[in-house]
Amino acid sequence: EDFKFPSIDSFYVKNETKIETNINSEKLKECIQYLNSSLLSNNIGRHSHLLVTGNSGTGKTCFAKELTLLLGCGGNAVASKITNCVSLKGKRADMIKKQIETSLEELEYKAPSVYILDNLDSLMPVVEEDRPDEHSTILGAWLSQLLTDTSKRSSGVAVIATAKSSEALNGRLCSARGSLPFRKQVHLQIPGKAEIIKLMKFFLMSE
Repeated sequence: EDFKFPSIDSFYVKNETKIETNINSEKLKECIQYLNSSLLSNNIGRHSHLLVTGNSGTGKTCFAKELTLLLGCGGNAVASKITNCVSLKGKRADMIKKQIETSLEELEYKAPSVYILDNLDSLMPVVEEDRPDEHSTILGAWLSQLLTDTSKRSSGVAVIATAKSSEALNGRLCSARGSLPFRKQVHLQIPGKAEIIKLMKFFLMSE
């Protein structure tokens, strides 16, 4: 039987408090809906990868982790793994490829699963025309093809990457020059006055 995440309506009822107390509640629900429709094993060719962007302090890593945890609240276990790409900087391309490929293979075996590539722009930054970066160019083209292949064979693995912005990433990963593995993007911002008031009202009404 094909695995399917809970519907957004039933999911929202079971996890209303967890979602509403998140400053990015609407974006969480949007991403849950996207992954729910993308990680079906019979949806061949559907892209299930997500790019979360935002400046430092906007909670990109926490958002990715929270999303992964919430996907596991529907009665079906969702395996997950996170790689901080900052720790891969300075390593040889073949070592980086091996680590990411091994992680994806492990998660594919445990599917449905989520792989978080945190701070991906630190490892595969945009390549400026006047400042060529062969390392980033090679890795960007390789990862773009790897993630596209992962989606096409319906592996049951969703990849969530975080970066400061799509423009900060290697063009192979999120521009027309590549195969666009990250077709879904969500941008986080530091909460404003309205969002803070919303949370305060929620907590006060819950008491």
